[in-house]
Amino acid sequence: MGFLEEVMEESVNIHFKDFEDTDKYIKSFMYMKGFAVGRKLPMTLTALSISRVAHMKQCRKDKITPYFTHPLYVASLLVMLDVDDDIVLAASLLHDVLEDTEITKEELLTYEIGEEVLYLVELLTKDSGLNADQLTKYFNEIKKDERAALIKCSDRVHNCSTLENFGREKILSYIEETEKYVLPLTSYCMSFYPKYTSLFSLFKCILSDQTKSMKAMINKVDL
Repeated sequence: MGFLEEVMEESVNIHFKDFEDTDKYIKSFMYMKGFAVGRKLPMTLTALSISRVAHMKQCRKDKITPYFTHPLYVASLLVMLDVDDDIVLAASLLHDVLEDTEITKEELLTYEIGEEVLYLVELLTKDSGLNADQLTKYFNEIKKDERAALIKCSDRVHNCSTLENFGREKILSYIEETEKYVLPLTSYCMSFYPKYTSLFSLFKCILSDQTKSMKAMINKVDL
């Protein structure tokens, strides 16, 4: 029995209240669930459950906030920006499961999330400690698919807003990566994916402001 099967089986008789710190995401969870049901998005609904269970014992860097709040935020931001594509939303909810949990791609497929969702999740999965050439290759692959690029931008927006628990070097590294890879990604997508030009333009503005704010914060600390 694989990790996901074990956890899902274990959770069958677990009530919502039995998940730790549910109060930190219950409103967003119920909103996303209602949206998926209302728009008839079966893969998103399945991914919502898988993500919550897979990340249920994990926390963000502050060691307090449930990790599940992150993929939930990434998907919710896309919904707020009028993205209602079942594949995109499902992949956004699962974008960290292969990277940060014990779930395998074979296990994901058994829950009928679809080959395209798995393709996007694999495309977004990044090994730690990549060098410059490897990062360039990683982002070049993402920019070939506007759906993966949307998820990566939404992911970066949330991560940039939660860097207060990182050290100075990590923040500087994040600023550099955002400026060198993510902002050019938004510019590329604005030109080559007309359907989402306005969204990528918005992501570019948000991420530009975030990097400026992070730089100002670092400079203030240096003083």
